[in-house]
Amino acid sequence: MIWGIISIPLTIVLFIVSTILLIKLTKRKRPAWASNTKQVIGLGAEAPPEIKLYFSNKQVNDVYQTTFIFFNSGNETIIRNDVTENVTIHFKDAEILRQPTINEMSKDAIKFSAKQVIKEGDNCIELDFLYLDNKDGAVVEVLHTASKGITCSGNIIGSKQVVNIGHFSQSLPPRLFRGVLGFIRLMFALTILASGLGILLYGAFTSTLTDFTLTRLFVPVFFILAGLTYIPDIISYFQYRKFPRWSFVAA
Repeated sequence: MIWGIISIPLTIVLFIVSTILLIKLTKRKRPAWASNTKQVIGLGAEAPPEIKLYFSNKQVNDVYQTTFIFFNSGNETIIRNDVTENVTIHFKDAEILRQPTINEMSKDAIKFSAKQVIKEGDNCIELDFLYLDNKDGAVVEVLHTASKGITCSGNIIGSKQVVNIGHFSQSLPPRLFRGVLGFIRLMFALTILASGLGILLYGAFTSTLTDFTLTRLFVPVFFILAGLTYIPDIISYFQYRKFPRWSFVAA
């Protein structure tokens, strides 16, 4: 009976692993991007008119810093000839205050570049590269005034669109077991798991089927409680896994 209980989660895990491997082995181009914007300086609505802000001798009311990443998250190489419409990051109704800066790049050989352009009436950053293998790309920093929206356009043969994969952060996720708090959480989770397994074993050796059935119903609760202690870290880990390792910097 114990093997019957274990076989269910084991089958689920094997199915998930097989699906992930199938996706990874399927050849595809998948250009992806993500961004993160924060205000660097700004005047509030109640600021007196005598207070003025300048950026490189240009008067501004606010300055924002957007850091975005563009890379090939697929496993088929994208070459320059595949690009029929340049990949462009649009800053709607914003003014870009200086040429963009490339903070990180997967490797010099891809010859990644970024420049400021005007496209469809918007200040934009246009990207160029020689080729992008799996996880190749760059992290770009842009200083600009307030924007009503940041979007990406472009067309690459063999891919439907440039996929927005959400919020981008260059900070590494916390280690699960680092520090005193991590140790306490680990001990708490292990205690819950040990209690659940103890109840399961007790039920397996009881003389009545009813007792064993009741213990099996409680065991998933213990596993769920143990998992809840790590939900924030699990979410952070999967956010981290979406991006290539070279794009992160130590805190």
